[in-house]
Amino acid sequence: MACEPGLTLRELRGRLSVPVALSTVSRALDRLGLTLKKQSLIASEQRRPDVVERRMNSGIARRFIDPASLVFLDGSEGTEQHDPALRPIATPPEEGQRRTDHTPRSGGSHWKTATLISAIRVNGVVR
Repeated sequence: MACEPGLTLRELRGRLSVPVALSTVSRALDRLGLTLKKQSLIASEQRRPDVVERRMNSGIARRFIDPASLVFLDGSEGTEQHDPALRPIATPPEEGQRRTDHTPRSGGSHWKTATLISAIRVNGVVR
């Protein structure tokens, strides 16, 4: 699992040499201290060299911006996706880090989402 942290229960079961129920795999992982962790999907385009460079340059530019002049858009999304492959088992990330994986822009799946967006400044929510 350390080499492939995003495996689903079904994928793990498929790599075993004996047939077992998914619940057996789940219990074994639980006993080993490997629990189901939320895994955030981020755009696979972030791996492209031109995007990596632009993101690095924007990090440098942020040093010269007054935080009080910024308005942050914060989104909270509820997603319903009927694809068991997108419910992976992930090993716990480093302390304070989030487990992520990449997804293509258009995977052929139909996503049902509801998104709440708010604008936030350093002194609170913009009304």
